[in-house]
Amino acid sequence: MIDGLTLEGFQSHADSFLDFDPGVNVIVGSSDSGKTAIIRALYWNICNAPSGDAFINAQVGESARCVVQIGDQFIERFKAKSQNEYVVFEGEDEGETYKAMGKGTVPENVAEIYNMSFVNWQQQMDPPFLISLSGGKISQKLNEVVNLSVMDSCLLNAKRNISDQNKAIEITEAFLEDGATELEQYKNLDEYDEELSEAETLAEEIDGGIEDYDVLSSIIDNIREIQSEIKSFVIIDYEAFEKEYDEYLEEQPLLEEKNLDYEELEDLITNFESLYKKIKSYERLSQEAESQLRENMPEECPLCEQPIL
Repeated sequence: MIDGLTLEGFQSHADSFLDFDPGVNVIVGSSDSGKTAIIRALYWNICNAPSGDAFINAQVGESARCVVQIGDQFIERFKAKSQNEYVVFEGEDEGETYKAMGKGTVPENVAEIYNMSFVNWQQQMDPPFLISLSGGKISQKLNEVVNLSVMDSCLLNAKRNISDQNKAIEITEAFLEDGATELEQYKNLDEYDEELSEAETLAEEIDGGIEDYDVLSSIIDNIREIQSEIKSFVIIDYEAFEKEYDEYLEEQPLLEEKNLDYEELEDLITNFESLYKKIKSYERLSQEAESQLRENMPEECPLCEQPIL
């Protein structure tokens, strides 16, 4: 699986490269030669632990670098005072950088490449796997092996989602009840619509009545003007005639006394006849105006529908 390992500034390894063979590899060396450091470097790269910078070789520099080669892929773990990152690349490509990781947190892309976790490790000073552990610890390790924590997390998320959905349902039901209550006030909407239509029809009739009233008022005003003119004509001419006639009566004795000519008397008679003709003419005009008034006046009032006398 792992083809090669490069270490720089990691514990006793200033600059080391290991080329692994397929299958099982055994690392042999004297004490304090860096055998355990190799395992620790692999653990640091694969599991992102331990944290801190105690493994940095201060005699070499202020940083540590661990590069694992798997086929054509390289996974670099780098730590310095101002840098703490993973870099995944192939060949001479710049690759993809992952920064600001917490203890034990491995980038998803890196975890997919390794497909390993803490349960896959048995280090030098660790007790025999599962044998010396308590029942609870064994259960915990087995849970890690089969990823029961993922299942627990999924169940927890499912319960949380169900709870959220139930709350959403309650809110929706309450909203629907409120909506039904609001709709209750609109149950007579059809009746209101009919009443509105009737009101609109009545408004149109009122508008038509107002127009008829305006027309009728105009006709009445015209009639009153005609009546006023007729009355004025008749009264003025009649009074003038009566005045002239009275004057004639007053003057008649004087004429007789003074023995007026026959021609003067004849002129008076002629004036009288002319005046009489005018009166007849005014009477005829009055009758024609009254006839025209009756022709233009409707038989019934368009507003109250009562006959007009």
